[in-house]
Amino acid sequence: SKGKPRITITFGGVDPANLTQRICNILSGLQEDFDCKVILGIGYSHQIVTDLEILGSPINFESEIAKSDIVFTSGGRTVYEAAFLGKPSIVIAQNSRETTHHHLDENSGVVYLGLHSEVSDAEIESAVLGILQEPGRREILGNAASLAVDGRGAQRIAWIAKSLLDGAPIQELLRNQMSKSDQLNG
Repeated sequence: SKGKPRITITFGGVDPANLTQRICNILSGLQEDFDCKVILGIGYSHQIVTDLEILGSPINFESEIAKSDIVFTSGGRTVYEAAFLGKPSIVIAQNSRETTHHHLDENSGVVYLGLHSEVSDAEIESAVLGILQEPGRREILGNAASLAVDGRGAQRIAWIAKSLLDGAPIQELLRNQMSKSDQLNG
């Protein structure tokens, strides 16, 4: 986007590790010129102290992500939402389950830092500065993100379900999906 880059912080409905506060603290200490919006989930129960702008409910989540240049989030569905909108994400896993998500790499527009308890504040600061200070890298990650998600996942699931109901063998369906995926990513 033109002007100052915009960072959106959103760590899901509950944010059990309170990564929102941690990221707010780190970003507040940066000397870079950027705008930042913080989206708190409906179940966020921590007391947040920050000088960054907190967006109240209700908000148009999609619109806020679309206005972002970088999305700070955990390894859940928001990564897909950001990718669909062509927005790079910096991802910190809330729990060990999220560390197993295979979509968390730069080929998908994601700078994945790992499990929150194993990531230092310096690593987080370095990751955000690496994207803030390099607009070309933001663009490359954004393009990778938009290529990673085509928005037709529900359509594919419906097709697979219908095919299974019609008696198609599951191995054949999976083989067909894998070969389509190889063609798209090859």
